[in-house]
Amino acid sequence: MRRILLLAAAAAVGGSLLVTAGATGATKGGEFGDTCAATQSGAPFGAVFERSHTGSPLPLAAPVSGVLTKWTAYMPALFPAEGVPPFTVRLVRVLGSGEVEVTAKAALESMKPGKNEFETRLPIEAGEYLAFGSNEGGAIVCPPPSEEEEERGIHAASGGIEMPLPQPGGKASFAASEVRVPVSGVIEPDVDGDGYGDLTQDGCPQGAEYHGACPVLHFAPGYTVGNGSVQVQVKSSLGARVAVTGVLPGLGTSLGTRKTIAAGKLTTFNLAIPPALGAQLRKLDSHKSLRVPLVARVNRVTGNVSTDRMTVRIPGRHRR
Repeated sequence: MRRILLLAAAAAVGGSLLVTAGATGATKGGEFGDTCAATQSGAPFGAVFERSHTGSPLPLAAPVSGVLTKWTAYMPALFPAEGVPPFTVRLVRVLGSGEVEVTAKAALESMKPGKNEFETRLPIEAGEYLAFGSNEGGAIVCPPPSEEEEERGIHAASGGIEMPLPQPGGKASFAASEVRVPVSGVIEPDVDGDGYGDLTQDGCPQGAEYHGACPVLHFAPGYTVGNGSVQVQVKSSLGARVAVTGVLPGLGTSLGTRKTIAAGKLTTFNLAIPPALGAQLRKLDSHKSLRVPLVARVNRVTGNVSTDRMTVRIPGRHRR
């Protein structure tokens, strides 16, 4: 209680006030939310989300699905640096009239005056909102439109969630309000579905198994042709499941194999010569050869960085 009283007294100096909830109660990068500067209490609510605001330059609901990688809170200039409970954002989905479900929650963060930016990693669906508040029952907001603004047709609508605030997976009722909420977020795509934002968090957005750099593959320059197989060697910068395949144009068949290889170690792949290719080689003079293009790929990773190519020449086996 002492912390909240200190906060209320300090914030009131600048015409701002933060109190506990009462007992009664896309642009580039996928940016959304409101960048207004907070100035007043959001009581009696523990968290508030903004649903509409006339002329808002940003969408208030998530415009796309993906990963929330950053959220920003805009606090009063005289916001006290100490004695204040930490704040967080919850992602909420409106279920119907007066009810929301919390789908995710960011870590609690300490606030300072002005702009506060925080990195996070939360899956988000299009249409979800940012609910801003404190687990200890504090909410701070931007004021609703003034009478003059309302006369010009400017309106705002938000939803206030009373304490206790639900955890992810929980549901809660909300009450209609007209305040604005000083929080925005950035959504990044997550094409491979690994839960990491493809633009700033995922070093390998082509594959869900890698979050740092993608594996880099290289064929060794030499190869060996035996009676029944072709042997090649492949090296990967990371441990990976690698497939080596070759397509035989006009023969209606292919050759290939796959195995898990260790990082940085040349690994031999033994490619069995299929019967159709063997029959073709037996018809081909021994002084001639067939060119077979080979491709090495990391399983479930697309893109040239995790692919390498080479061509092997297999001599004919027909002797006169």
